[in-house]
Amino acid sequence: MKGLLCKDWAILVNSYKKNFLIMVVLYLGMAVCLHMDYLCYALVAVCGVDAASTMNFDDYAHWDTYARTLPVTPGQVVGCKYLLGLIPATLFTLFGSVCAAVGIFLTGQYTDVLEAAFSILLIAAFSLLLFAVNMPFSYKFGAVRARTWVYLVAFFGVFLIIFATEHLPYLQRSSVISQLDALGNALTAQPVLLLLPCAAVLLLYLGSWALSVQIYQRKEF
Repeated sequence: MKGLLCKDWAILVNSYKKNFLIMVVLYLGMAVCLHMDYLCYALVAVCGVDAASTMNFDDYAHWDTYARTLPVTPGQVVGCKYLLGLIPATLFTLFGSVCAAVGIFLTGQYTDVLEAAFSILLIAAFSLLLFAVNMPFSYKFGAVRARTWVYLVAFFGVFLIIFATEHLPYLQRSSVISQLDALGNALTAQPVLLLLPCAAVLLLYLGSWALSVQIYQRKEF
């Protein structure tokens, strides 16, 4: 399993190291020079989703056909991808977070350190969640088609939330917005509460792994 992880890590490094450095310089340069501090937060998201792209390389090389001949279980093959998302991609996200923090400081948008840290952590958790949503679709439909399904799920999810919110009576809508504001203030005031959504994301991540293993075992290569 260590060899599988090293294989995917080598693919990421050899494929993206130049683009990654250019992206960091470009994002930070635009954030500082043009005062576009939101690009610092975007950098966190971009750094956190590269791990899923190894599925494209595997599909093109028909890697899973060869992997079935190796002395590894489906749980180990799939688990390697999830470790790649959890460990190396987490390092990418942490690096992106550091770059984001530097960019926020240089642009002068550091009046509320806790709020900036909360935003960075929230985007990092969202990147991990997006990875977990993408993987079962990738194993079911292939990496290329999976992106379409993920976009559709995300679009309809956001659409349903907006639709439900807009059709709430005014008083109920105001109450929901007030509760969300109170929740955000509580999380900012007591960072320890961030452990709860982070734990929820990790549980969803484990559930995604279990689902992907079931799909992988039944799939014919």
